[in-house]
Amino acid sequence: MRSRPASQVTASYGRRRFKGRPAFAVPMAATSVFLNVHDLDKALEFYRALGFKTKKEWKGDAGRVDYLDLDLQGAEIGLGRIGANDDPGFRAWVGTPLGAGVMVYVDVPDVDKVWQRALDARLEVERSLRDSSYGRSFLLNDPDGYVISVTGPTKAPRASRRTPAPKASSKRAAGRKKAKRPVKRKR
Repeated sequence: MRSRPASQVTASYGRRRFKGRPAFAVPMAATSVFLNVHDLDKALEFYRALGFKTKKEWKGDAGRVDYLDLDLQGAEIGLGRIGANDDPGFRAWVGTPLGAGVMVYVDVPDVDKVWQRALDARLEVERSLRDSSYGRSFLLNDPDGYVISVTGPTKAPRASRRTPAPKASSKRAAGRKKAKRPVKRKR
């Protein structure tokens, strides 16, 4: 299955309706995800190495950045410093190993460019770049254990550089002269 731009993706919720319309007619917004991280600076270094740019940042009371919104070719990831939230319930919830069983899909138009950036930065590669039925993708592990799947469209096959084979009848026709039709004259 080829990936599609977010503007072409639609929701599918069985027979449920949304604002009076069937679910299959409701376009979905671009995908984004928020990840809690132990070390925001280390996580930011990882995502910047892939080419993510900072869209927004929020500073906490101590004056340091606690939350970031990042963007890479339209894919968005939010990062939040765990220590920024002092709610005991929240801390207990995120106290489990981060990234356990979580895979984040980042769909980009130029997956090869991101792959090269990952190699240049010597990031931890879980699975190398390859083509599959759903597109071209590779897997990375981020510093907090989240698996990041970077996907994009497969490359179009290159056009053949060979000249087309001659038609079967052209070899026979080349050795023969065309017979002339008799011209009918008016009487």
